[in-house]
Amino acid sequence: MKRREFLQRTSLLAAGALGASSSAHAKAGSKRYDVIIVGAGAAGSIVATRLVDRFPRKAILLLEAGGPTSVTVGGRDFPPYDQRATIFDVPGEYTNIAFQPKGEPYRQPETPFTYQGTGYGGNSQFNGMLFQAAPPFDFDEAWPRGWSYADVKPYFDRVLGEMKVSDIPSTDGLFYNTGASAIAGDIYRSLGFSEVNTSVLGGLGDRYFSRAYVVSQDGLRGGPVRSHLTSIIGPDGESSRRNLALIAFAKVERIVFDATAGTRAAGVVYSTPDGVRFAPLARGGKIVLAGGALMTPRLLLLSGVGPSAKHDEIFADGFSVPFHIDNPGIGTSLFDHVATALVYEYTGAVPPYRGYHYDDYAANQSDLARYVGSQAGPYAQYGPVSVMQELLQAPRQPNVEVFVNPFGAGPVSGHYNGPRNLSAYTMLLRPRARSVMKINRDTFVEYPPIYLTNPEDAELMAVAVQRLIFMYRTNPDLVLTFGPGGRSHPDLNPDKLADVRRYVEAFDPVDGVYFARLIINHWGGTCPLGGAVDPATLRVGGTQNVHVVDASLHPAPLSAHPVATIMAVAEKASDLLAGQLSQGP
Repeated sequence: MKRREFLQRTSLLAAGALGASSSAHAKAGSKRYDVIIVGAGAAGSIVATRLVDRFPRKAILLLEAGGPTSVTVGGRDFPPYDQRATIFDVPGEYTNIAFQPKGEPYRQPETPFTYQGTGYGGNSQFNGMLFQAAPPFDFDEAWPRGWSYADVKPYFDRVLGEMKVSDIPSTDGLFYNTGASAIAGDIYRSLGFSEVNTSVLGGLGDRYFSRAYVVSQDGLRGGPVRSHLTSIIGPDGESSRRNLALIAFAKVERIVFDATAGTRAAGVVYSTPDGVRFAPLARGGKIVLAGGALMTPRLLLLSGVGPSAKHDEIFADGFSVPFHIDNPGIGTSLFDHVATALVYEYTGAVPPYRGYHYDDYAANQSDLARYVGSQAGPYAQYGPVSVMQELLQAPRQPNVEVFVNPFGAGPVSGHYNGPRNLSAYTMLLRPRARSVMKINRDTFVEYPPIYLTNPEDAELMAVAVQRLIFMYRTNPDLVLTFGPGGRSHPDLNPDKLADVRRYVEAFDPVDGVYFARLIINHWGGTCPLGGAVDPATLRVGGTQNVHVVDASLHPAPLSAHPVATIMAVAEKASDLLAGQLSQGP
């Protein structure tokens, strides 16, 4: 059965045809839940843990589309060199998962244009865990009342108190893969950039850099799985609390609304390998959506909650769901950060530099042995080793970031990923492009046209990339191999801004390397606070009891990598929801 046909059949449930005798309801039994949380990612992990702790007499259901990841919560996907830590526990393994064969079993199929992971911890188990508490400017400029920086800062402090954030994650106190960081740092320092702690942004000036500050714990991947989920999920992946029901490999297909009170959710329909189920809410119960900034709005749209004026634009591919609840803000302002890559070869002798390939186990045997023995060495280090932010053509807060990886791009030992390559990615922190989410006939989210489609974004990216090229020229030992004027693009002159703009606006890869209009997986704007969701209650407009707690809430791009903000927002969301649950039905 095709997915759209399956959803058309389950749409009968959303229309109120579900009764106590239905097969899905019967399979689920008579259990009713006070809270149903959809998604055990960074936000869902935190909210679930907080509510389970605070309400021991409430029945809470956590549904996750994937399964165990870290060994601490039942994961068993071990790398060949270690049977005590999974690929999700080893920081250096993260570059071997997304878009790689190891990661395919965990890939969210409904977003085929990118890599979104499933499993306990969600994308916090797949990314580089670069921790940057967003600056005051972001909140005070774009977030609604109750979400100023002063309102959110205590929750950043809470997250920093729960997790170890450091630029030296290895247990031996040493920083590894120093070459690329030292090369970039020497350039920035010579040009007057300040060397600062970038884990908390704001008030740092217009130009600064640091080594990457990451979330780690004893040389292992840190984050909400270790800091939160391990207190409610046992070592075999099961719930360890009496008030928590946990169902893995359960994909929520629809929110079911009450047949008589059409704005009140009655429960959710979800699919498992064993079939379709219905999870009902108790009287006064709530649904909490934590599926992420692409999957949360998709679920709302497929459940009949969306912008009526944009219906035909969202469903333009032959399949549609009527919106029985009109919410103009759902899925209408999708954004993401965007990046452009350059690859350099270092030809000097000082500092000694050699690129590091985390997937080359044969060459890294001694490093692997060190990691297994003491969680120290390069495999305790995430990939980005240098971060720089700079203010270009915008007021108040830096709007361009450059992050550096200690390896090149493309196939290992290829033209651009040899033993002396490093890569530098220019990322726009506050792009202007926005798009309406579109759902195709397979009910998948379509590729959004937000990557340098705004002329001002394209111009700023060209200026920023050219600026980076000029900066890195100050080191005569750095040779641009992939970029304007390099081996990849010998016909483009980096001294001409028009040629650099041609480079940053390109669509097609060269020699298998994608280098421009790069997706960063930092989405938001799809259920924004103040636009689609009530800032005081996190309730989706037009519904009585559906709430959102994930990155969908972000009303504008952050001048930072978002994972720290996602976790801080989830902590604040936990407090808001707890206050409502304390009041009863």
